[in-house]
Amino acid sequence: MRYPLRHRATCCTHVKLNLLNCVCVCVLEWPSQSPDLNPIENLWKELKTAVHKCSPSNLTELELFCKAEWENISVSRCAKLIETYPKRLTAVIAAKGGATKY
Repeated sequence: MRYPLRHRATCCTHVKLNLLNCVCVCVLEWPSQSPDLNPIENLWKELKTAVHKCSPSNLTELELFCKAEWENISVSRCAKLIETYPKRLTAVIAAKGGATKY
């Protein structure tokens, strides 16, 4: 049996690990939720910046603006973000899971 263990830093983690080891369960490392590794976070930031510049006055304007901005994101912009993925991985590994410039 395999068991993904989340929240490794909690106070009862050692109890969970001991219990799982006693019943011969293979504990899988659960990857951290790192926005440094998720290129879409850059797009969300760009959208947020554009919304602040536009300053919509109501929800309808906000919705229309966001849809228009999202439609304007080019394939080449997305491709450039994906191309940075190896650099992102290298940076996170070098930072030992800590924050990076991404």
